[in-house]
Amino acid sequence: MFNPDKSIYAYLMGDLNTWEVRELIQWINDSPENKRKFKAIREYWENSNDTITLDKTNIDRAYNKLSSGIFEDHSNGQVGQTIALPRTKSYKAVWMSLAASIVLALGVFFLMNLSQSSPANNGLAMIVKENPKGRKSQIFLPDGTKVWLNAESKVEYQEGFGHAHRNIKLHGEAYFDIEKNKNLPFIVETSKVSITALGTEFNVRSYLEEASIDVLLTEGKVVISDLDHINEDEYLEEGESLSYSKYEKKFEMNLSEFENLLAWRNGILSFHEASQEEVFRTLERWYGVKLIVKKGGSNQEWKYTSRFENESLENVLISMGHVKKFDFNISNETVTLSYRN
Repeated sequence: MFNPDKSIYAYLMGDLNTWEVRELIQWINDSPENKRKFKAIREYWENSNDTITLDKTNIDRAYNKLSSGIFEDHSNGQVGQTIALPRTKSYKAVWMSLAASIVLALGVFFLMNLSQSSPANNGLAMIVKENPKGRKSQIFLPDGTKVWLNAESKVEYQEGFGHAHRNIKLHGEAYFDIEKNKNLPFIVETSKVSITALGTEFNVRSYLEEASIDVLLTEGKVVISDLDHINEDEYLEEGESLSYSKYEKKFEMNLSEFENLLAWRNGILSFHEASQEEVFRTLERWYGVKLIVKKGGSNQEWKYTSRFENESLENVLISMGHVKKFDFNISNETVTLSYRN
């Protein structure tokens, strides 16, 4: 059972695992009083010259000894001072280094925001890998993780990736084959959700203009967290997929065909009951073109299903136009469509 006093002390001692840190964050977010308590104890622990040698063999007693002087009211209305036993600066430095590495490794942004410095302002360079429309690529991250990056997609991470942390931001779509590292969880952050794993394989689709964020797990386990803290964490096991609706702000199991969601990684252009908007947007991204509907089509209701492997844009449009009754003209990077009457 979660005990906040024990968890705060264990955090200060650098003795919490990934899931225990998540429990602590949830408790901190539950009320302003919890946040104040955590912040006051942590700041006292970090900044006080008179520090306490805590007895790790008795967590309750050690925690009470640390917190009592901070929160105990005195007749003069001032916050009390904890009676301190000496502790060497080298021990404190070791703890500070350990605590910083834990925060970076777990990607606990709430705890970062309570600190005096933030990784966003620490002077470390951001590394960006980006594909324009019409191009896909495979990249290797510094920790050995393999990433298939779709068209019009970008990943970015700070220097120190694979050593101090394994946090990465994704805009677009990517398939991750994670290098195992039990000490550094791998965290993918999108605009609305984060995905945490130790070593596994999964696909994430998170385009800004699309209504949902889709996660498909092919191997291992992952936990998916709502960055707005509206929903509880969701856990996926091998073969499961999940969608997050940006409009409804909730998770739901994705019943789309498994093979269809991963087709892009194998160079297959795949549609399953896709709308006209989805089809055109995918073609623009896949071939690096701009589609313009010159005539008709505004009331077309598509539920288009088909697969194309290594086909040219012209061949795809010929096949599609035969079914949906449109003609087309390709001029450089612009495609003009005209529906037949």
